[in-house]
Amino acid sequence: MKILVIGGGALGTAIAQQAKELGHEVLQTSRKDRKLISFNLKNEHEFTNLPKSDWAVIAAGISGYKECTENPESRLVNVDRTIKLCSFLLNRGTRILFPSSTAVFDGQTPFPEPDAPTCPSTEYGLQKKRS
Repeated sequence: MKILVIGGGALGTAIAQQAKELGHEVLQTSRKDRKLISFNLKNEHEFTNLPKSDWAVIAAGISGYKECTENPESRLVNVDRTIKLCSFLLNRGTRILFPSSTAVFDGQTPFPEPDAPTCPSTEYGLQKKRS
């Protein structure tokens, strides 16, 4: 199976490594690491440059709580462009895995159930809830 991992950070790299160990063909993007496929989620025109794959894992975004609060562009990347990227990939026939975040909860309840109502207390959590 061909898997496209979008994001060169810790999460994307861990997923890519695990998928390789399981014998999958893995392609990975990064906006910083020149050894990976160059891709910046905020640049919608770059979507068409992504290689075709059976699956895509969306592990890119702006995840710093402070940066999300102070940088209005974070919503563009974490919500608007992520939704557009998912639509683009689905229209290509690519299946998508979009990991969630505990940031969609306020931290008051330990180990919330998967169907628990969300209650984000940070801008990042609000953005993850919307995307």
